[in-house]
Amino acid sequence: MLTTLMPILIVVLVFASSDELWKYKQTGHFLVSNQDYYDYAENQFPGSLNAVSFSSFKLNKLLENPFISRETSASLPTEIFARIFFDYEWRFLDPNQYFTYYVGRLGYLLGIIWLLYFSISTYFWVRSNYTQHLKSKGELINYISLFLVGILFMLVPVVQTIRLPYFSSMKAMFIVPGIIILGALHATICKNIKAVPNVFYLITILNFLYGVVLLVAICLSMGGTLDYLHGPLWPYPTN
Repeated sequence: MLTTLMPILIVVLVFASSDELWKYKQTGHFLVSNQDYYDYAENQFPGSLNAVSFSSFKLNKLLENPFISRETSASLPTEIFARIFFDYEWRFLDPNQYFTYYVGRLGYLLGIIWLLYFSISTYFWVRSNYTQHLKSKGELINYISLFLVGILFMLVPVVQTIRLPYFSSMKAMFIVPGIIILGALHATICKNIKAVPNVFYLITILNFLYGVVLLVAICLSMGGTLDYLHGPLWPYPTN
C-alpha cells in the first residue's frame, strides 16, 4: 500500500505547502497573517504574552457575561470554547438586549454537555480494553496518526497566540479541521459502546433546538447589530 499512498501523500503535501511558500516569497513572513499588515490588533487585549493563560477555563465568568470581556479574553481555552458555542464577539447578537445573555448561557451549558459526552465516552472506551476491538496493530497506528494530526490542528491558535498575543488570534475557526478529524475518530472508536449513539442523538436534538433559539435571537437583534458588522459580509436590503 505504501507504493500507492506515498505518491499521493507527496502530491497532497506539495499542494498544501505551495500556497504558504508563495505567500512567504511575496511577503517574507513565514505563516503570514493579516495582523502582519494591519495594526488594529495592536490595541487589542490582552496584548502581552505574559497576560495570556493557556490552561485556565473561566466558565463562571462566561456565565456571568457571555460576551467578550477582559476577564475571559486573556484565557485561550475560554476564548476557543466561547467562540465555538456562542456569538462571543457579538457580531450578530446585541448585548443591549437582555435575552441574549440567556441565549449565551444556554449555549455554554450545551457546550459543557458536549465536552462531558466526549470525555465520558472516551473514558469508557479506554476502560473497556480498547485493544481488543482493534483488528491489527496497523489499525492502532491509523488511530494514533489521525489523533496526532487532529491535535496539530488544535494547536494552531496556540501558535498564533504566541506569535501575536491578541484575542483575534484565538479563533475557533483555526481548529475546525482538527474538530472534524477528532470527531470522526471518536465516532469510529466508540461505535461499540451501546449507550453512545442514544446519548449522541439526544444531545444532537438539544443542539438543533438551541440552533432554532439562536436563530430567533439573531433575527430579533439584527436591528441593533448591523452597524457593528465589519466589511460587506453580504448585501442586505436598506428598506
